[in-house]
Amino acid sequence: KGSQLIAEVAQGLPKVSADGRTYTFKIRKGFKFSPPSNEEVTAETFKYAINRDLNPKMQSPAAQFISDVVGAQAVIHGKAKEASGVVASGDTLKVTLTKKAPDFPSRIAMPFFCAIPTDTPITSNGVTKVAAAGPYYIDSWSPKRQLVLKKNPNYGGDRPQNLDRIIYTIGVTPQASLLEIKKGSADYAADGVPPTAHAELGPKYGPT
Repeated sequence: KGSQLIAEVAQGLPKVSADGRTYTFKIRKGFKFSPPSNEEVTAETFKYAINRDLNPKMQSPAAQFISDVVGAQAVIHGKAKEASGVVASGDTLKVTLTKKAPDFPSRIAMPFFCAIPTDTPITSNGVTKVAAAGPYYIDSWSPKRQLVLKKNPNYGGDRPQNLDRIIYTIGVTPQASLLEIKKGSADYAADGVPPTAHAELGPKYGPT
C-alpha cells in the first residue's frame, strides 16, 4: 500500500487552481511551538520554513525539492530573500509552481518543510534545538551521539504523546542493540537487530 497524506495543522488537503500550479492551504488555529517558544503556528511560519530552506546560506538539500516554486531560483542564487510564489496572508498559505506538478503535496509534506518559529537562525551549521509544532520536540542533540525528544506541552493535535521523553542513541550496532533489549535498557532498535535474533525476540516481544 502507498502512503496517504493526512492534514493536521492544515484544515485539509490543499485546494488546487484550475491550471494545477497554485496550491492553497488553510491553517488551523490552536497549534503552538514547543518551549522555549510559545509562538503560534501560522501560514507565515510555513512560509519562513520554505524560504529558509531555499536560502543559499543553509546549503540545504531541501532546496532541490521545491526548486519549481515560482521565485525559488532567485532565492537559491542569492538574488532574492523570499520566493515570490510563496504568499502568506492570515490563515492562508499559497504556493505557486512554475509548472503543473501533481507530486507537490507529497514533497511539501517532507520534514524539511515543517513550520518553524520565524526567529530560527539561518546557518549551514544547523541548530541543536529547534522548537517544533508536533507532539514531540528536540530537547537536546549531540551530533553522532544522542538525540533527546520531549513531549510538547503546546501540541494541539490528535497524535499520541504516550511517552514523556525519548532518548535515541546514535550509532549503536545491531549486536549492541540486542544486548540492550535483553537487559531491558532499550525499547527500540532503529537500525535493527541481527537477523538470527528474530526467532528469539519474536515470541517474547511480538512482531515488529
